[in-house]
Amino acid sequence: FLGVFSGMIVALLLKHVDMRNTQLLELSLYVLVMYMPFFFADSIGLSGIVTILFTGMSAKRFAKPNLSDETKFEADVLFRIASHLAETAIFLELGLSLFGLGVSSFEGFYLHFIAWALFACLVGRACSIYPMTFISNMIVAYEGDKDDSSSL
Repeated sequence: FLGVFSGMIVALLLKHVDMRNTQLLELSLYVLVMYMPFFFADSIGLSGIVTILFTGMSAKRFAKPNLSDETKFEADVLFRIASHLAETAIFLELGLSLFGLGVSSFEGFYLHFIAWALFACLVGRACSIYPMTFISNMIVAYEGDKDDSSSL
């Protein structure tokens, strides 16, 4: 509720206050309002992640059409850079945490379990990817045949 509400509030604000001449202010307000519900929800004990998820969905639907074209482009670039940096930091943290375990040998690791888990992940991926790819290719081929027959 908090995320959808804040996304609609920023849409209403951007609709009635024309900031197309001051794009830096428009972008700053847009970014601030996107992250403010996270801090508010976290401070009252709610899930900030879920709040920001719904804020982003509602802002993309309601607030983004009220931005200028330049601000839309700049916000897209800014959020892509932020997500790439966050993803890189998370993967570095996870990858380097192996060295922080303080184990000099593999005595604490269950290699048998790790091998079976890896095998199960690969089989599960194959069972989901190959049928979905087959269905997607069938749909594309059907639409291609339909387009070819209509152009005759």
